[in-house]
Amino acid sequence: MRFLADENVPSRIVSHLVETGHDVVDVKELNASRISDNEVVNLAKKQERALITFDKHFANILQYPPRETCGIIVVRIHPSIWEDVTKALDRFFKESNFDDLKGKLVVLTKKGYRISLK
Repeated sequence: MRFLADENVPSRIVSHLVETGHDVVDVKELNASRISDNEVVNLAKKQERALITFDKHFANILQYPPRETCGIIVVRIHPSIWEDVTKALDRFFKESNFDDLKGKLVVLTKKGYRISLK
């Protein structure tokens, strides 16, 4: 999978994703931190990457329709303890059987995930 990590995704999470075989580009690496949410989504679309973020605004399917993206994963784990987040991500990738997140919104919690296709 190809991902764009929003600026609020800790570098440790990005490193874990890369180490587990995912193609991840960090917004911070692109010197694009502090860009607007719309610019983040457009960057993900342009690079054909699914977005990983901790920003709950991206779960607004009216403002950011998943069908127009390569996919959005919104992490909703509080507190955002590294081990909890990586376990949840690993579990999602193992259980979901998605080779392609295109057009999907995934809200990831400590207990599981839900998927929207709108």
